[in-house]
Amino acid sequence: LGNRGDTASVPALERAMDDPEAIVRGHAAWALGEIGGAGARRALEKCLSTESSGYVRDEIGAALGGHGSQGSHGSHGSHGTPGKQTLKEG
Repeated sequence: LGNRGDTASVPALERAMDDPEAIVRGHAAWALGEIGGAGARRALEKCLSTESSGYVRDEIGAALGGHGSQGSHGSHGSHGTPGKQTLKEG
């Protein structure tokens, strides 16, 4: 969904941020960062303060511009596009 860049996917990805599996939440955070825009940013910011997984916080932080729990290294190499580590403006 993130590679498509379709803002219509934001609500589904926002729901995925509540999934019990961290891997699902992490991928949803990455996709929201790729889609960008105000709705994606709000969804990411809403989840950042309550997220318990360091991996997911890092993905959220990378999507928001490098403010995750461990800095701006991101983990996009395994499932994203290298070099795209911040939320796209939309």
